[in-house]
Amino acid sequence: ANQIKSVAERKIALAIIPGIERKITPILDLGLGYLSMNRSVKSLSGGEHQRISLAGQFSADLYGVTYVLDEPTIGLDTKQIEALMKLLNGLVQKGNTIVAVEHDRQFIASADYIIEMGPKAGKAGGEVIFQGKKSELSQHPETLTYELLMKQEHLKPAVFDSVRIPFGVSGAFQNNLKNIDVSFNSGQITAVTGVSGSGKSSLIRDVLFESHQKHRPVGCSSVFGMEQFDEVLLIDQKPFTGNSLSTVASYTNMLSSISNEFAKTAVAKKAGFKKGDFSYQSKKGKCGACNGYGKQKTSLDFMGDVWTECDVCHGQRYNAEIETCKLNEKSIGEVLKMTVNEASDFFESQDLINDLRILNDVGVGHLQLGHSGNLLSGGEAQRLKLANAMMSKMKEKSLFLFDEP
Repeated sequence: ANQIKSVAERKIALAIIPGIERKITPILDLGLGYLSMNRSVKSLSGGEHQRISLAGQFSADLYGVTYVLDEPTIGLDTKQIEALMKLLNGLVQKGNTIVAVEHDRQFIASADYIIEMGPKAGKAGGEVIFQGKKSELSQHPETLTYELLMKQEHLKPAVFDSVRIPFGVSGAFQNNLKNIDVSFNSGQITAVTGVSGSGKSSLIRDVLFESHQKHRPVGCSSVFGMEQFDEVLLIDQKPFTGNSLSTVASYTNMLSSISNEFAKTAVAKKAGFKKGDFSYQSKKGKCGACNGYGKQKTSLDFMGDVWTECDVCHGQRYNAEIETCKLNEKSIGEVLKMTVNEASDFFESQDLINDLRILNDVGVGHLQLGHSGNLLSGGEAQRLKLANAMMSKMKEKSLFLFDEP
């Protein structure tokens, strides 16, 4: 503003610039000063996207507000978490309240009050295991939070006996990559590390993966060594489809196997039901009141849609006729209400048992088979994608690309 000579322009600038500075300050405080103003939101890493969203909220100078954050430290390094905590503490000092769902040790250690949920996940959760100040944790050594904050775990690195062949990119320039050459080795685990915004996702997702997908160099001058892989899989945390018809069972194609088991029952054969009728999207199978969603939508003027449990099928997704078909005294709607762990003890089909074991191994044993895909957390969605890849007929040599697993 001091460099503007025109009186009219100076008055306009003095009216505009303070507001701009107020919006830019939290962005700088969160370590995002390197981003250009015209940077596409789609090209941002997970951590950058989260912090930009936070900055948009924090730039409004409000008080008496309760901010509920879902894992705000995703993708942040130690210094960036310190900057985030400084910003959050500033909000609290202004008369606001912060409630955050977090796994990060540094963030939890800096919190004023801790609530641990558990004892396990899914149906085995839902209880308060501990609540109180961090100083009170010493009296509860049985809690996972105590182990996280007080104990030091040392993991031994895995050793792989395999042939290692180099692959990678040359002259990568996508986003903030500065014409770099990067080489990886197959047959091992490679960790791409660095501060949030340093170009990790740009290198792996926007250059390496996109170049393979489009069969030409993307964001780089050349790609080498990728011909050694039969398939390349990107396992990220992007959510599934935006509606609740996509479920754990349908996404992993287990619904087809489950439907096959019900089609074999005596009641199904007598009624003339085929395998396809046991899909909650089929005309013969779905509940006519909710069209297989298990929920009914109520549209409200000036507000978002409200979904409530279907009062006809009671969330089972299927019509009454299909529900009369029982497998070990359970209908298919009841089976989809089972968790992965419960279903592992229910089914006798070895193929289903093998698939369920994979789901359990990747850490989603707590999910119900009928859990809607659009209600999964980012981590759950990512692990489900990994499980689905492992359930499929994997090709001989695969390259897995993970974004913050």
